[in-house]
Amino acid sequence: AKKEDYLLWIGRLSCAKDKKGVFMDPKGIRWAIKLAKETNSKLLLAGKVEAPGFFERDVKPYLNKKIKWIGPVSPEQSLTKKEVAKLMQKAKAFLMTVNWQEPFGLVMAESMSCGTPVIGFNRGAVSELVADGKTGFVVKPKQGINGLKKALKNIDKINPEDCRAHVEKNFSLEKMVENYEKTYREIMKLW
Repeated sequence: AKKEDYLLWIGRLSCAKDKKGVFMDPKGIRWAIKLAKETNSKLLLAGKVEAPGFFERDVKPYLNKKIKWIGPVSPEQSLTKKEVAKLMQKAKAFLMTVNWQEPFGLVMAESMSCGTPVIGFNRGAVSELVADGKTGFVVKPKQGINGLKKALKNIDKINPEDCRAHVEKNFSLEKMVENYEKTYREIMKLW
C-alpha cells in the first residue's frame, strides 16, 4: 500500500497509577503526542480507553486537525481488524513509545508485517522485535524526544519490504512452533 504522511499509535489507555494516584501512561501516548507536536506531524491515535480521566486530561486537549483520536480498538471494536490493518499499511511509522518493560508487543509484529516500520523505546521486547535501522528504530529511553525525532527524520530510509520479510522470517507460525520445540527440548535435557 502507498504510504501516507501520518504516524500511528495504538494502545491501551491503562488505569495504572503511581503511588500518588497519577496515571502512569504505560503505553506512552504522551510521547507520541509530543513527537507529533514538535515535528508538526499528523498522528492517528486509537486504543481502548480504560482510564477516561487520563484521556480527558492528557489526550483530548491535544486533539486537533493533525492529532486525531480515531476510535477504540478492543474486543468490542469500533475499528475492525481490517481497518486497523489498512491504517498500519498506510502509516509512515508505528510508534511504540512505551514507558514500561512491554513483553512481546504483537502490535509491532503486525505493523511490520504490513510493511510499516516501528519507532520504539528500548524497553521490554522492542529490541527483540525491531531490527534497529532495518525495520525501524530502537531509541534509548534517556534520549527521549530527541531520539524519537532523530528516528522519525530517518524513517524514510527503511524499506517496507524489509519489515515484512523480517516478520515472516522471525515470527511466522512455523518459526514460533520451532522455537517452542527447541525450548521444550532444552527443558527435557534438564530432567
